[in-house]
Amino acid sequence: MHNVHQELELSENLVADGFESFVVSQYFPNNFNILVGKDSQYVYHFDYVQLRRKGRMTDYQKKKAMKLKKTWPLKQNNELISFLEIEQKIAQMAMRTDRLDRLTVFTDEKREYRQCLSWIKTIHRYDGSSIAVGHKRISSRKRRDLRNELFAVNYLDREIRKDMAEHHRESTCFARNVNSSVSRMMVYIFHHNFFKSYRLNGVAEKKSNHADAAGIGRVIYDRMLSHIFTRRFFISQHEIRGNNEMTWCKANSTPLKRKTDYLPRYTLTG
Repeated sequence: MHNVHQELELSENLVADGFESFVVSQYFPNNFNILVGKDSQYVYHFDYVQLRRKGRMTDYQKKKAMKLKKTWPLKQNNELISFLEIEQKIAQMAMRTDRLDRLTVFTDEKREYRQCLSWIKTIHRYDGSSIAVGHKRISSRKRRDLRNELFAVNYLDREIRKDMAEHHRESTCFARNVNSSVSRMMVYIFHHNFFKSYRLNGVAEKKSNHADAAGIGRVIYDRMLSHIFTRRFFISQHEIRGNNEMTWCKANSTPLKRKTDYLPRYTLTG
């Protein structure tokens, strides 16, 4: 997917939000920050961040949460730091496209989103031109229908909850390992972008998948799909950074797990 995005020219506005779940136990909630095309529902980027438990708790739960917090401390402003990767992705895509004169990023009213996106006003492209970038905040209490500007992430949230057992609400099936959970999410998003049929509304349009709806040329991603299931990939042959590199190298830490995950030698060198 990374190679496809290197040739991508953005042609739509974007929606960003966090998909919340948990790993190991509900004392260790997490967020998958997701960047989605407003019209295409194509997922351009996602990353993972571990959170602290919040919300209402009994006295017993508060004591246990405090004990686990000391056992497994997290960085301050962990969620804010994680969303910066989404911010960088927005800036990179804005710099590479000449299809838009203005780009609007839609989010809910979360404080971290405003802090990260407030500085992006104008981005200068490589050819000397510029693109205006706006940030529009939408109340998460607004009715979640097709007219809601956050529909793209609301739709994806529903699909993930429906399709991935570990994210079902009130389920005994949940993630036990962070790296495995992030890998499953990456595979799911890959399937969503390139294999899952695009939503059809009214008269069927010839947009067979979400990549088509995002305006990504079939020639671009057909090259990748032609050998994705037959060729072994090595990190030394690709430029990957951030969340993608962390996932490939199984570098995410699982709460309360002291040992690192086993990493086969062939994943690093070809």
